Amino acid sequence: MNKRFYTVAVVVILLAVVWFYWRKAVAASNLSFSLGLPRNFALRDASVYFTLPIRVLNANPESITISGLNLQAGYNANYLGTAYALKSQTIAALGETTVYADWFIPIVNLINIFPELKNASKSVKINFKGQVRAFGLGFPVDYTQIITLPQL
Repeated sequence: MNKRFYTVAVVVILLAVVWFYWRKAVAASNLSFSLGLPRNFALRDASVYFTLPIRVLNANPESITISGLNLQAGYNANYLGTAYALKSQTIAALGETTVYADWFIPIVNLINIFPELKNASKSVKINFKGQVRAFGLGFPVDYTQIITLPQL
């Protein structure tokens, strides 16, 4: 009888753990993002570095703590740059938090896409792919934002 009790207890605990991670995975996949205005520009190592605030919206009835963020930015299938944020932050249930991501864009990438941007309309679609880390797991992010270009 004791062996059966322990087996049932282990199965219930495993199901509870799976259910917990499944709920968090659903919550992480439903996060949405909005970019702010860049700040703290610097040039070093043939790259442009800056900090970009990313507004993270949680439309789920549960809070979620993200431990990191790693995104690759692209324009027309061309790699543009990388963003990373390593600070752990909690996004409240049905709330929002601003994550400050450090970005770097190699200058050669800017030079390569400049002719395309010059001929583009007043706005361009920038695609962000990567992952958000939460609870020791990485959850995929595939996000596109339309960015208005300054007039040159």
